[in-house]
Amino acid sequence: MKGLLKSTFLLIISAIFIFTFSACSFIDDGSSDITPSETTNLFYTEHSLIDSNYLAEQENVTVSYGEHTEKFSTLKEAAETVKRSSVAITVDNYAGSGVIVDISDDTLAENEYYIITCNHMVENTGSIITVYLPDANYRYGEDENYIFTGRIGFSMYNDNAVTLVGGDHDSDVAVLKIKITDAAVRSNIYKAKVMSPEYVLEYAEPIFAIGNPSGGLPGSYSEGAVGYLDRVTSVGGIGKMTLIQISLFSNPGSSGGGLYNAYGELVGITSSGNTEYEGLNFAIPHHIESAAEIDNGFVNIALNLIGSYAATGGRNHGYISGRRFKIGYSFSETTNGKVAIVAVNSGSLAESAGLKTGDVLSAIKINGTGANNKVTGYEMLSELLNGLEMGETYQYTIIRDSKQYTVTFGVYQYYLYDTGFYLEA
Repeated sequence: MKGLLKSTFLLIISAIFIFTFSACSFIDDGSSDITPSETTNLFYTEHSLIDSNYLAEQENVTVSYGEHTEKFSTLKEAAETVKRSSVAITVDNYAGSGVIVDISDDTLAENEYYIITCNHMVENTGSIITVYLPDANYRYGEDENYIFTGRIGFSMYNDNAVTLVGGDHDSDVAVLKIKITDAAVRSNIYKAKVMSPEYVLEYAEPIFAIGNPSGGLPGSYSEGAVGYLDRVTSVGGIGKMTLIQISLFSNPGSSGGGLYNAYGELVGITSSGNTEYEGLNFAIPHHIESAAEIDNGFVNIALNLIGSYAATGGRNHGYISGRRFKIGYSFSETTNGKVAIVAVNSGSLAESAGLKTGDVLSAIKINGTGANNKVTGYEMLSELLNGLEMGETYQYTIIRDSKQYTVTFGVYQYYLYDTGFYLEA
């Protein structure tokens, strides 16, 4: 059985996440024969911020930060200290990484641990998820006591169980919880300390990662440097993100692994790369200074996923309060000052509503009452949409081929893709 587990695990090689360099905006002034539905109740707008007040550190969640006293003399020494925080994860035919973190809350039992990984690993409800911890010999998949299983979207309370605490699509951060009843197993794991809040990551600073490149090489070490801080770029399936550009070896399968500094502090979560360039990879940062992106940074997201999960006693998945559901479109201001739809995602709710690239947004009405507000520019429309609250509606008047149509959207809370039964915050 153990040999079968090992051989099966090592054969799992998957290209999980592909990075896209840039997103281009364009206007298609071509006509269309498709008519939007007159009034379609849908969800969200792409242009909104979340409730920043909710993102204050949760009172019932604590995180152990690095002491930040003295650097290890080499990155190797730091890696030897933290290597047992690295786990391998498989979900159906995909494989990735995760890191056990020193975060706790009022609901966490002595034999339970939190793991941070990438959300794109855990978005499919019903999928079987398996977490592999390094055993006493620093091997993965050989000792059944170090293998944990669960089903995404379900809570499991048996020994060696995995539960999805919560995930957030926009930041690509998710948190798992494992239950370890074997004291010998618990003695062989390490909970990574998060980077000290006072520590400022620097350009060209030496860093290292421990992950699962190719999906079949768990516990792999690689080192490099910070290639660029706060790199704003576009990631396939998510959109624009602010990430750490890193010059170290990181392949598909490394997603969700830990990125560390010379103090052995967790400074990032490896998340994406470009399959054409092996040395061009990216990680989710500890935090982002920009107030407009207060929701980004793996520490803040993890604390709030755990906090919202704990607030319901684990009855529901954790989520980011105020995150609005996206229907899959974006708009931009044209050269003549009009605001038009510049992209509609294939298969999205926006597409099913009949929105088309090139549609001009002429007016917007809030909650179905009062006069239409003339759309006078990108900033005006973005500010108005950002001010909408959950449960409110807005109606676009759009112009296409000199004809006028209306489409109505509703603003609703965004939860994890495997939506089940949730309580409101």
